[in-house]
Amino acid sequence: MLLVREYKRIKKSSYMIAAALIVLLSAIFMSLLISNDIRLGISIFGELTTFKNGDSILLNGANYSKGIGLIVAIIINLFIGKEHQYKTWQHLTSHNIRRNKIYFAKFVTSIFIAVGLFFVYELVSYGILTAFDFRVMSLMAFLKLILGGAIIYSMLARFICFISMVTKNHISSLIISIAFVLFEAPLVRLLGNISEITGFSQIYSYIVKYSLYGVNELVQIQTNYFPTVFVGIFIWIVSTVLIGQTVFNKIEL
Repeated sequence: MLLVREYKRIKKSSYMIAAALIVLLSAIFMSLLISNDIRLGISIFGELTTFKNGDSILLNGANYSKGIGLIVAIIINLFIGKEHQYKTWQHLTSHNIRRNKIYFAKFVTSIFIAVGLFFVYELVSYGILTAFDFRVMSLMAFLKLILGGAIIYSMLARFICFISMVTKNHISSLIISIAFVLFEAPLVRLLGNISEITGFSQIYSYIVKYSLYGVNELVQIQTNYFPTVFVGIFIWIVSTVLIGQTVFNKIEL
């Protein structure tokens, strides 16, 4: 019942359609430029990303900090924030729907939104690049990237959903989510430099490989990331679901 409700809300959501169109047009625009041998560089907060070939277009989509992650953070916050803003939670709870079920429905829907937007970008980009016979990664490498990217965006969606559900103010949750997408990577790198100086590099390396930043780095360099990723997924599910449901059950709606 709840998942059907979420699906209907997605279908009727104008900003959800707008997000999908932005991702779609970005994929078409960037792929056509590269296919015509036009180089492109984008700077986000001073960090320059250069698109020189088809692989860079595809890898950019899998990197949550390069654009799609921001769209995902905004859309999920808007999607859940409206429930807080218009107090529609009370309508659900008045029908004896348990809060744990409400949280789980939002959890699943957030993953669906995030991974869906990622798939739109990747599949359209790969289709255009191959249609123009532009040299790009093999199909097996692309499928591996798709799987890794889906894992990354599902982990990001879990965190954004967690923040949105437990933060009653939708503006605050939006700011926190955007800050996480933009500043998690530089903050983790800064902590790495500090750990080298203080002698805690081994502890740092153990912790960082299960962070979203660590998983993202493994996917970007196309290493055998599966053992590490599956442990990371377990940690993220346990932390976001258990803590999120506990807090959501106690807050006033």
